[in-house]
Amino acid sequence: ASFLGTKEADSLRALQTYVNANGGINGRPVTFAIHDDQTNPQLSIQLFTPLQAQNVPLIFGPTLTALCQAVMPLVQTNGPVAFCLSPAITPAAGSYQFMGVPAISDVQPVVFRYLKSRGLTKLAMLTSTDASGADFEKRTNDALALPEFKDLKLIANEHFAITDLTVAAQIARLKAANPDILLTFTVGPSFGTVLRGVHDAGWDVPVYGSGVNFTYAQMTQYAAFLPKELFLNGARGIVPEPE
Repeated sequence: ASFLGTKEADSLRALQTYVNANGGINGRPVTFAIHDDQTNPQLSIQLFTPLQAQNVPLIFGPTLTALCQAVMPLVQTNGPVAFCLSPAITPAAGSYQFMGVPAISDVQPVVFRYLKSRGLTKLAMLTSTDASGADFEKRTNDALALPEFKDLKLIANEHFAITDLTVAAQIARLKAANPDILLTFTVGPSFGTVLRGVHDAGWDVPVYGSGVNFTYAQMTQYAAFLPKELFLNGARGIVPEPE
């Protein structure tokens, strides 16, 4: 998640500068201390534990589903307040764990209404086998079960590990099903693997992916193999508004 983590850190620093230049919060300056968990759940726990002991009032992060799931038991009962930046967790009621972004279960119906309006009713799905991919697959299937989306059909479904260097076999099977759109949910380099697989297969299909990939640096690196239509479920605030 280095692409996203870098931009999140930049955004927090920019927010810190702006808030402090305008009087801080009730006259007190804001300071963000940035810690790198290297997308490692065990390291996330190691970083959270001393912060908790120091009575840090608020923690933004971690970023990915598996990392948030790892630290959730630490903050659930006694805090501090932690804003997970993944859309794919389920905080317990009354806990100190919150989601800092819209949940996939809230986003998917909006996405499906758009696809339905476009007549894109035959869906294929390619998800990673990590926590993020598994959660996305479950929430997608839950949304498809709603009466509102009875006209949308998942006609092909494939999986891959985030360490896989190619998804050629999965892409071949998905392409053969002739769907209207490919739904994906994975992050960073593994998302690049998916896009490269679609491109190398000569498959001209719209692709939907996670908003975690919504960074200019990442898209610039992938420019040579981006599909003609790429939809990312990012919310306003992830990417600067165009002028």
